[in-house]
Amino acid sequence: MRKHNTTPIRRTIAVASTVMVALAVTTGLTTNAVADDGQADADQTATVIAAVAPDTGATVMPSTINDVSTATTAATQVTIPGTPDGDITLTSTAPADQALPPVTISLPKEVKGKHGKRAKNGTIVYSSTSDSGADVAVQVLSDGSVRLQTVTRSSKGALKFTYTFGDAKPQLQTDGSVALVKTSGDGSVLVEQAVATIAPAWARDAEGRPVATHYEVRGNGQLVQVISPDKNTAYPIVADPQVSYAWYGIHVYFNRSETNQVGYGASLVGIAGAAIPSPYTRVIGIISGGYAATANYYAAQGKCLEITIMYFPTAWLVPTGYSGGNCR
Repeated sequence: MRKHNTTPIRRTIAVASTVMVALAVTTGLTTNAVADDGQADADQTATVIAAVAPDTGATVMPSTINDVSTATTAATQVTIPGTPDGDITLTSTAPADQALPPVTISLPKEVKGKHGKRAKNGTIVYSSTSDSGADVAVQVLSDGSVRLQTVTRSSKGALKFTYTFGDAKPQLQTDGSVALVKTSGDGSVLVEQAVATIAPAWARDAEGRPVATHYEVRGNGQLVQVISPDKNTAYPIVADPQVSYAWYGIHVYFNRSETNQVGYGASLVGIAGAAIPSPYTRVIGIISGGYAATANYYAAQGKCLEITIMYFPTAWLVPTGYSGGNCR
């Protein structure tokens, strides 16, 4: 993460504050009531974000048709809803036999925002309708990843933000990142496919200083970013889950019966083909074989066969053994 020169940040916040006060004086409104629900609001939020966010690449300018914004990169097409109660969708632009399934991401349910407005730099901003909420901003980056940023403007604002991902479930990783995993199978073979990753949580205050934050997995597939400011925190606070497609493969868990069948010489495709999504069925058909001894080895230990299928950058399989779960 790059180091930030806080002088420009202070200047940016100071200018924004001056503009807000001036508007309050000329309109006769209080500062809290000055929020502009149009272009000025969106551009100001995008400026606040740009002042403190890590530099992770250029922002792609989306186009908007029928209230839905779309941004396309070399690997991903991202659709962004017009209202904060909709879902963001990541769709692979790879050929059909290599494409990952779509990934949907909700905007945080704690935020009661206005209609989305596109800032001049391409950020889609949903401005909060109350002091107890937060602004939400969506950016599509040139690498195909999506940043879902929250901007908490005061100590009264929201500090917990909940995201859901359709039929994918978040799994916390040891490095603080999150894997989004879709689970499928045919009743005997369990398939876990990592379809996206979320970078470790970060948050920064108006001076560019880190603010304590972490992810928690709750309920039925909810991911919550928790932000913990202290007495020295300067508002607004910017926080950001960054979601990227995962390209590294799937795990196939055979139960005891299927493990024994492989041990007798049955093909992996013959047993698990119907449960494995494309393009992995093709991969396992091309490079599988000779796993009878491996299956027998793990069966003798009271374990079941697990196959990890890696598709990028080249296709290959990793056999190992596991116990518990689907091994019954």
